Amino acid sequence: MNYFKKWISTSTVHIEYGEKSGVRILGTDLAIGQRYRHIYILGMNDGIIPNLPSDIDMLTRQERNILMGMGLNYKNRDWELKREKIRLCLALATGTCRVVLSYRETGRGDEMLIPSPFIEEIKL
Repeated sequence: MNYFKKWISTSTVHIEYGEKSGVRILGTDLAIGQRYRHIYILGMNDGIIPNLPSDIDMLTRQERNILMGMGLNYKNRDWELKREKIRLCLALATGTCRVVLSYRETGRGDEMLIPSPFIEEIKL
């Protein structure tokens, strides 16, 4: 054990950070705090971004209001919408050169898909 302690105390570890290349596929929450030259955000459709909780629930509205009164944001749509917007803005801020947003116009069965409401807010 003493040999091991001596070895650890006298050893030096060199860490080198280099430029990483390639493609990374991340969710908007995992991209936060990173830096990328180009970012592509796919699936900017309503129901995907923002991804809000469904209204189907075991609790009544009164029970949800009691929880919210206690400071628990259980399926609070306004709070979740703000949270999704912040998450997207932080992901957008990771791009240093180019940001591309993409959404689908039709689904698998040719049903019309709605673009994310955030797209109108982002347009320059």
